[in-house]
Amino acid sequence: MARVVILFALLTAAAVALLVSQFVGAEEDNDALISGGLATRNRLELSICVDGAGGESISPTRVAAVQRAIDNGLSRELDRFHEPPYPPTGQATSGCPAASVPLGASLTAYEAEEYAARVEVPAEPSGHRVFVYVLPDAIYAATFGSESYIRTTAELLCEEHVCAEVTTGLYVPESVSAEMLEVGLVDALGLISREDPPMDATEAEERRRREVAPSQ
Repeated sequence: MARVVILFALLTAAAVALLVSQFVGAEEDNDALISGGLATRNRLELSICVDGAGGESISPTRVAAVQRAIDNGLSRELDRFHEPPYPPTGQATSGCPAASVPLGASLTAYEAEEYAARVEVPAEPSGHRVFVYVLPDAIYAATFGSESYIRTTAELLCEEHVCAEVTTGLYVPESVSAEMLEVGLVDALGLISREDPPMDATEAEERRRREVAPSQ
């Protein structure tokens, strides 16, 4: 059996768009993928779902916090692109597919990639571009250690032996700060260069202070 080629899109959003366009060019009969950050034709807007995992429940307040993070992140990051890979706004909604990563088992981000769901064409992936899972602090620490957040592949869209990441999973502890939630979402959307390490909580707070400081 031919070896399955998995193209993990741990890239900037611009590179994701290039990867998808190349995939589409190679598979002319595949109309499921599109160029751009939304990645698939069944998505007409940027939708991000929010759910609890490991016993954590999701409140409207938590969904509203994710919505603020989306708004702030898109407002700042999309200005860097000549052709933005996403719409200027996104929508956070409550309820995601069940988390695929086994919670409580010590995992690295790389190991978590192994649990991505395969969606075989002509089936369609989720309408959500990112699945956000909020975990109790103790379960998050048992699973992911001291990482501020974990970004992993949630869904792969596959045709024959070629797969592309089209949905990203974001795992955060219940105590995640507003700053780190925003950084995690920006990363999940591919808007952080993979050449630069994600900011920690101190760096995120310093960045926020610089942005709100009055001009001298």
